Amino acid sequence: MRFSTLSGLVLLLVLLAGAGCNTLRRVPEKKKLLVKNKITVDNKNINVSEMTGYLKQKPNRRIFDFGMRGYPLYLHIFNQVDSVRQQRRHDSGMVRMYRRNAKITAKNIKIQAHNSTHKNKRKTKELLTKPRRGLTEATCDWLLKIGERPVLLDSFLMERTVRQLGLYLNNKGYFNSTVTDSVALVPRKRSKVAHALFPKKYPELKYKRKAMVFYTIRAATPYTIRSIRYKSADTLLLYFADTSSAERLLKPGMIYDVDQMHAEADRVALLLRNSGYYAFTRDFVHYFADTTLNSHQMNLTIELRQNYQLMPDSSVKRTNHTRYYVRNIYVVTDYVQREKGDEVARRSFNPPGYDNLYLLFRDNRDSVKKGTETDSLDFRPSTLTERISMQHRQLYSESDYEHTYRELTSLRNFKQVGINMQIAPTRSRDSLDCYIRLLQSKRQSYQLQLEGTNTGGNLGISGSYAYTNINVFRGAEVFELRLRGGTEAQQLVSNLTGGSGDDQLTFNTIEFGPEVSLTFPRAFFPFTVLRPRGFFPFNFVKEDKLSGRRTALQASFNYQRRVDYTRTIGNLAYSYYVKVGNNNRWNINFTEINVVDAVLSENLFEQLVQNNDKLLLYRFTDHLTNDLRIVHTYNNQNQKRQQRNVFFVKTEAEMAGVIPYFIFSRSNATVDNNGSYRINNIPFAHYFRYLIDVRWYLKLGDHQQAVFRIAQGAGLPQKNFSVLPIEKSFFAGGANGVRAWRSRTLGPGSYSDPSGVRYVQFGDILFEYNAELRFRITKTLNGAIFGDGGNIWLIKEDATRPGGTFDFKDAYNDVAFGAGIGLRFDLSFFILRLDAAAPLRDPAFPAGHRWLGKNDGSLKRTNINFGIGYPF
Repeated sequence: MRFSTLSGLVLLLVLLAGAGCNTLRRVPEKKKLLVKNKITVDNKNINVSEMTGYLKQKPNRRIFDFGMRGYPLYLHIFNQVDSVRQQRRHDSGMVRMYRRNAKITAKNIKIQAHNSTHKNKRKTKELLTKPRRGLTEATCDWLLKIGERPVLLDSFLMERTVRQLGLYLNNKGYFNSTVTDSVALVPRKRSKVAHALFPKKYPELKYKRKAMVFYTIRAATPYTIRSIRYKSADTLLLYFADTSSAERLLKPGMIYDVDQMHAEADRVALLLRNSGYYAFTRDFVHYFADTTLNSHQMNLTIELRQNYQLMPDSSVKRTNHTRYYVRNIYVVTDYVQREKGDEVARRSFNPPGYDNLYLLFRDNRDSVKKGTETDSLDFRPSTLTERISMQHRQLYSESDYEHTYRELTSLRNFKQVGINMQIAPTRSRDSLDCYIRLLQSKRQSYQLQLEGTNTGGNLGISGSYAYTNINVFRGAEVFELRLRGGTEAQQLVSNLTGGSGDDQLTFNTIEFGPEVSLTFPRAFFPFTVLRPRGFFPFNFVKEDKLSGRRTALQASFNYQRRVDYTRTIGNLAYSYYVKVGNNNRWNINFTEINVVDAVLSENLFEQLVQNNDKLLLYRFTDHLTNDLRIVHTYNNQNQKRQQRNVFFVKTEAEMAGVIPYFIFSRSNATVDNNGSYRINNIPFAHYFRYLIDVRWYLKLGDHQQAVFRIAQGAGLPQKNFSVLPIEKSFFAGGANGVRAWRSRTLGPGSYSDPSGVRYVQFGDILFEYNAELRFRITKTLNGAIFGDGGNIWLIKEDATRPGGTFDFKDAYNDVAFGAGIGLRFDLSFFILRLDAAAPLRDPAFPAGHRWLGKNDGSLKRTNINFGIGYPF
């Protein structure tokens, strides 16, 4: 087939773009289509991108939006339908529905009359609620729903935009700035040439009915803050405001900015709520600006107003804000949503050492436990009390409130956690009662699941049975047992036939095995030292910033059988998880033991021996891995507010075999033929490894996003095991990497096997970069255009893979590059992804012939990737 799949997709998009390419097709006469807004400011300090949000009229959305060069797909889809003719279809359908309903009503009257006099009752027919639609009408409705009406130039909305831009400038301190608008028509192309050749037919320059609106801003001299003064009739409020002066967001010399003033008001309100002022809000913070200096400077006064109290005679009296103390804490450990208040009879238990903290539980249980009072509780008291930061007679603090909520929700034992503060009915009215209602999840649950898998680009199907038991030892523990089995179409380690590789599409792998895990919501040794004022990395972290601490014991056994080999993997891990603040997560695997037993097929073994491929043969040797791995993830995404930029950084560092090798080397133990020490007659892996994955998500507009990613990693094998284990090696290509190559077929370096026998390629060093533009086509269909690059390399030279060794000076010549397009089907609970990519630069070709056009057949090697979820 001479045309590649990618060429066919590109041709399809070109045909779609050509259909209805006249954007003025549905624009009425004497109306103009708005195609562009442009804001020009004579001051570089003003953020133009923020001002675009104040535009009251925006052009039709475009994909690949780079000004007017983007493609107005949604407008073209709308233009395919004649709205007048479609309205006629709707009207005709309504007339048909009314006529049919009239006939149905007449029949129903006869049926009711019959039923009133006869025993054999007849059913009446229901009236139609909406007209029936034909295929053409339904298709047109679907296109109109997806498409967008043409945005017509509106002078009234232009005036509103001018006013809004003026208000924005005033809020940023540029008072009395001048904002003007103007309209320019888009000229037709080659109209000057037509006028020169045919002056009678084209007597003057022609313009399209497309308009561009220009907003020109002449910014005035900004007002700056000369001095800042806090005042209040409540002297205690002033004390707290003065003690936090170093944290103030407003400083003398800053340009007047309303947004910054609102942020400062939020900071002051939060500071006071953390100091006991439970009812203090931003509404009590008022600003007064004195601009009578005639020097574009102002004296800013921030008033912290007193509270208002309504007197019996309807007058209003100002009083100081009340500082609230926590009185009683009530924890309903078995709350049920259908309850009204606390009408259900409950017993109360006060844990020793916790004054005025009461654990409430049902007294009318079906099975009453024998023993002490604590035995009747679903949870051990310490499990809950150590996560409640609020204490008796302590000043109310919103930070303690939020920390308590985070800690209780992290237990994974509750469907819902509700915390309600109520003013206690005391004489002084300065106390709060805290009500914590815990809606428990089911104690035991079972789940059967059938799912499609995508492991490094390899597709498969799997099924699993999961059993979960929460609160096993009454300490909010979570026990999970999972039985999993499946089959995958994996890339063969070798294709001994040298064929086209069509056999890669068959399901050639069988995998099954159990996995058991037990999670404790607390830290055990040695993770107990990872606390504030302890070891790095938490020695500068406050206690209330740590949440979700849990220790996990995991064990699994996995059996894999495929054409090339049979492998069993036993795993035992001891891990610790903690969240620091809102953006940082740590996962520390103190020890993770993997025992790998691999049996190669006879054909593969003979092929490796014949090719003298000692490196791959050694990687499939039975081995034991005992590693220490630390994973840190930074993600600044905030679900509560819209962000333009989101950063994601994941860093992994691990080492294996360091302590065992030190012990064996100092004890004069014997080595095997490969120079490796053995544990229980199995050589153990010995290496250092790291991986850094950086991603940047940039919002470009409504339903458009640019994503950039860079990943770099390296594994350094040490003396006891001269190569990285194959499960720790790096691979390139596939649905989540360089998508123009099939999974694990790229690299290493510029290596190209002339024999035609294709192996899974692996390396010790990885470098990848990706760029992807994502845009919405319909509500459930998204599109993407992307470019991927990267490669893998070996650290040590391998005679069987010439060109695969990493050379710092020449590594850039080995970087592969591919590009393609993709579709994403958003099914709400998961996303199906289809990508088509072609290699544009292949390092396997000789130097000087690696770019498209200088090598042979790049586009013919278009690779189709199917995945679940976004690639990154």
